[in-house]
Amino acid sequence: MTANQPLLIFTGKKKVLNDRVLAHLHARLKPDQWKYFLEDDAITESQAAALKPAFVLSVLNQRIFKKELLACPLVNFHPAPPRYPGRGSASYALFNQDKDFGATAHFINSSKVDCGPIWRIKNFPIEADSTCDQLFHAAESAAVDLFCEFIDALARGAPLTPNPDLQWSGKPVSRKQFERWLVLDPVRPEEFFRKLRATYHPDFPGPFVEVHGVRFSAVKTDVRDPVTQRWKI
Repeated sequence: MTANQPLLIFTGKKKVLNDRVLAHLHARLKPDQWKYFLEDDAITESQAAALKPAFVLSVLNQRIFKKELLACPLVNFHPAPPRYPGRGSASYALFNQDKDFGATAHFINSSKVDCGPIWRIKNFPIEADSTCDQLFHAAESAAVDLFCEFIDALARGAPLTPNPDLQWSGKPVSRKQFERWLVLDPVRPEEFFRKLRATYHPDFPGPFVEVHGVRFSAVKTDVRDPVTQRWKI
């Protein structure tokens, strides 16, 4: 990595996580070895590819690379384990009553999401009373941990190749597929309340009940005990 062939880092919108990314870059690499871009920065793939990057790292960034950057070494840090590629991973894990969750660092070799060769996985146990927002935040933090491990390996000149023993085991879920799954079925009470708990997130709409084609969204006070703030279900 040099000024002539820098590391390019694309991050998301959460300042706390971005601060961790930046702090580790400053600690482990020289300033001329990397360039940093936020999700909304107006840099095109052509402009980024023209910098001839040694690596392109996408950390909790919503961009889908489709053009020139696919010819560069590209690594994504996905906030979910390989069994949950795509959208809604934390909700599916809670709904399925999984015991563990995690994050996945994988190479990108096409415009398809979450399907490239895997470099490393970081797992952690799911707490008994975890909510969707808590679990997703923990997964985002694990994704940043993997980013830091990748930077450390890069700094010491370690081989950065996929691990053939690690494979994706699920099919990527699209935004539309996840939004359809967010609709609750009132006829099946056990599934209704399990999905309600698994999908409620204070920063995103849903889950929903549909009546005569009209969607109604759950409200936080509907599903938590007003005193303890613990889930009633």
